[in-house]
Amino acid sequence: MGLDPYDIREKQDFIPKIVGSGTLKRILGVACKKKALQRIVGIKPRWNSKGVGLFLQSYSLDFRVKHSEQSILDARRCIDILNRLNLSPKYPFGWGYPFDWSSRLRIPSNTAVGTCVVEVGRGFWEFYKATGERRWLDSCMGICEHFINNHNIDRDVGKDAICFSYTPIDDFHIHNLNLMVGSFLAKVGKELEMENYRELAVKCANYAILEMDIDGGLTYWGSDQYRGEKQDSYHTGFEARSLLEIYKATGYEPAFNAAKKRYGFFCANFMGDDGATWRNQCSPDKIDIHGCAEAILLHSEMTKVGIDTASRLEASIDWTLGNMRNPDGTFAYRLSRKNGNVKIDRTCYIRWGQAWMLLALVTARNILLEYTE
Repeated sequence: MGLDPYDIREKQDFIPKIVGSGTLKRILGVACKKKALQRIVGIKPRWNSKGVGLFLQSYSLDFRVKHSEQSILDARRCIDILNRLNLSPKYPFGWGYPFDWSSRLRIPSNTAVGTCVVEVGRGFWEFYKATGERRWLDSCMGICEHFINNHNIDRDVGKDAICFSYTPIDDFHIHNLNLMVGSFLAKVGKELEMENYRELAVKCANYAILEMDIDGGLTYWGSDQYRGEKQDSYHTGFEARSLLEIYKATGYEPAFNAAKKRYGFFCANFMGDDGATWRNQCSPDKIDIHGCAEAILLHSEMTKVGIDTASRLEASIDWTLGNMRNPDGTFAYRLSRKNGNVKIDRTCYIRWGQAWMLLALVTARNILLEYTE
């Protein structure tokens, strides 16, 4: 349970669009980070289903290597929390955010959000793999059916391509979510020998492949909904990892080729030689802990398929631990550079930073142990 960057944005979105509203939002943003003012503003620590899902993945992966009883106990506690947070009875296999999320459509709190559902599903998957308990594979199947039956599926985005909506209440074409859903369908389909899941996964990959630039660039929104938004490091990483997972579960070579291209784009546009991971394309002025964690995850996953990422993985880990770790062991939110000055926002956000970094470090540790042995 903790704070999240969107706690602040949720409050800021209520400020009307009047003269000076930008200043008001900045003042409110500062106030929300001051413990003495958080209660007045109405901000308090909350459970975040995506964060809990990420912790569940981490503890399960840790158990598979260390066989620690504490890890399995922590994992089961995460499951207990997720069972309380799910959106039954409407969506028994749905999870969302505790805050309203503003996009081109306002997504109310506790709406089933695809990215939350996938990360919770990955948690159940890793717990199933760690324990062999069949009920969690059944839960993964329930999540797959949730996507198929409750999300909107656009089948007119290209030849042999589909796009899942971000939530059940929108018609967004968002590449990272569509690929994440496809990757989850692919591995569950492989485990259950359900060819229809794997076919849907390939069609998710095809939509990204159709829209990907020759250098591996891919906009956040589908081309029909794109409005000039910049690409960022963490969504790029999500897409590369998801394409890789689709390939591993289906053997679909075009997905593997696309994953390598997207990975190449990530390294060329979001990474410095020192291992720093920039948030925005070719712009080292802003570094976000989310991107740092994603770099470690992405390098680790690429290592699994024989791509040599050792130097990049080591550099990303060293830079992140050396620059983004707080004295108490938590991780800072952002590092900004301007006119030679460095400013670090050391706010610890549970879902945005802490959960992703735990998953990244456990994943990298497991990979390094495997190759050392």
